[in-house]
Amino acid sequence: MLAALMLAQLWATKIAPPVPLAQGVVLASPTAAARALSVEGIAALPATPVTITLQCAVDRDTLTFCIPAADGGTADTRTFWQRALSSDRAQQREADPLLDAALTRMQYYRVQPMPARPKVTPTVLIREIVSVADRAPSGPPTGISEQRALPLTTAPFNPGDFYPASARRAGASNTIRATCRVLADLSLYCRDPQVDLPPREGPAPAWRQPEFDRNFLFATRMMLAAAHADPVTKSGEPGVGRDVVVRIGWYIG
Repeated sequence: MLAALMLAQLWATKIAPPVPLAQGVVLASPTAAARALSVEGIAALPATPVTITLQCAVDRDTLTFCIPAADGGTADTRTFWQRALSSDRAQQREADPLLDAALTRMQYYRVQPMPARPKVTPTVLIREIVSVADRAPSGPPTGISEQRALPLTTAPFNPGDFYPASARRAGASNTIRATCRVLADLSLYCRDPQVDLPPREGPAPAWRQPEFDRNFLFATRMMLAAAHADPVTKSGEPGVGRDVVVRIGWYIG
């Protein structure tokens, strides 16, 4: 019933004709780590960059309901919502990995709120470039640091934005440990995340629900891809190229 009501509200919401997303209103955009994470599952990336054009609705400072817009997008409300809410979207993303990568990156945008008329949703056009250059660099780190030696910031993102929805609904919490490479833009590309709970005897704590472990592992990588490390460690060593060991506590409250 609630889902049907929300859909009805969306259908009743008109959209404004799409306008190109102006760089001046962008507060945050996909980091090098976010781009690398988005192409991990693609076996062969194009050597020549491919541009994917998307039309997205603007909800406060985030981009939502993004649809392919190689045709320049649509100003028709019914057409937009039909495309955005289509049951074929999952198959479309699976069939086109480059489109899937571009859509994945949209959650890393933060924009200044756009002027809007009552019951009219602004929409913007974004051109996202996908290429082999998005791969994370390989090779050994220049050094290894604990998180306390290389401070991190997630601004302007709220870490709660990445909390797994299914785990939140179930009241599940967790603590995850990951080793992350600091890339050239100081974003963190993390690998091999693991549940990091202290050894204990007896039953697991009530808030630990193992069926959500995979969700928390992926959410940790997604959230840290939005974060940035300080340029230098507290001892004065360059941050770029280092591996940093990070522990993230996911708790509701």
